[in-house]
Formats: sequence, C-alpha cells, structure tokens
Amino acid sequence: MILHNLLNADTHGFRAIQSQRLPVPFAIGDSSGDGHPDPVHWQGYRIDTRPGELEATERPLDIAIRGAGWLIVEDADGQPAFTRHGALRMNEQRELEAPAIPDGRPLSPKITIPENTAHLFIDGNGQVYAGTEFGKWNTEQPLGQIRLARFFDDSALVLHKDGLYHPTPAAGTMTRCVPGEQAGVIEAGALEKSNVDREAQEAALHRIEIWIKRHTPQTP
Repeated sequence: MILHNLLNADTHGFRAIQSQRLPVPFAIGDSSGDGHPDPVHWQGYRIDTRPGELEATERPLDIAIRGAGWLIVEDADGQPAFTRHGALRMNEQRELEAPAIPDGRPLSPKITIPENTAHLFIDGNGQVYAGTEFGKWNTEQPLGQIRLARFFDDSALVLHKDGLYHPTPAAGTMTRCVPGEQAGVIEAGALEKSNVDREAQEAALHRIEIWIKRHTPQTP
C-alpha cells in the first residue's frame, strides 16, 4: 500500500490508499475464556478523500475540481468510471476525453468539438464553449456541460488498472451533479496534484524496514 502511494505521488488526481480495520457485525469462537466470543475484524482499504493541491498550468483544457466531485467518463465497457485527473484532450472522434490506461476515455455525457473550432473555454460550472475565430469571444457557442459525480461514501471507490476509479456497493449510488451547485466548481488552467503525503509515507516505510530488521533472524 505504501509503495503504491509513493509510486503515484506525482500522478495528478491520485488519492492515497489507507488501511482501515473494520469490525464485522458477527463473532466467531470463544477464545477469550470469559464466555464472550471474540469480535472478528477485517483489514480493508479506503481512499483518502482529502483534495490535493491545485497546480496552475494555464492550459485551457486542463481542469481541476475545487471541492467535492468526480469527472465522469466511459470505461472500455461503456460503463461509468471516475477520475480527478483533468488533463483533457481531444480524441480522434473529436470528443473531449480524460487520461486513462492505456488510452484516454471520453467524458460522460460526451462533448464533441466542431472542426471549425479556433479556441475553447470552460467556465466554473463546467460549460464548454467553442469559438470559431481567435481573439473574438463573441463567436463562442456552447458545446455541452461537464457533469460531476457524487457518492454517499467517496472513500469506497476503488482504483482499477485502467487508472480510473470504479464504484463499489459501499460507495452508494452515483448522483450526477452540476458543478458549483451540488458539487465543487471547475477551475480551468489547473490540475489537482496527488494528495499523497510523501514524507509521511516514506517515514512509515522506514518504520516497517526497521521492524523487519529487528525481527529477521540473523545468520551466524
């Protein structure tokens, strides 16, 4: 877990993984000797929902969420998946897509860029505008609105090998939100850094290494 966090300390939009010791709502056995069964615990993992620091990039298609919410994309199976990595780009179908592994995935709902577009602008509510002439903002036309997702428990989302977060039953039902109303606001020209505390993770790894050395039998 610690190594995974450190490897993604520079990945935009990454949320650190935390271990969590959860009680199971039943008990097995009676090893305590006092007539009361011992509780059973399950060692689980949750993501750290604290936001990362915003980094200014001045790139029009870079967006960050200031506050709660997730960008919604379509995964390889056409199902909703989620990310905080807002380095948007245009794919071969001229759709806006977010980073994923191995290829980017289109936003949901899809936003298609017309061929005569000269510049794009994304406002704080996620509305995407396209202009047909450089420097003439009165030529902008709305193309669509970026929606954000909210969950009952964001920490129960799971990062898959495609680099996207996927829901679990514990996360609850997804709610599509309008940025700035039921969720955070969109900030264009910025990206959210990973929320990994590198120093804390390195210190935890060092403590584990010391423990291993102390408890490893020495060869004469």
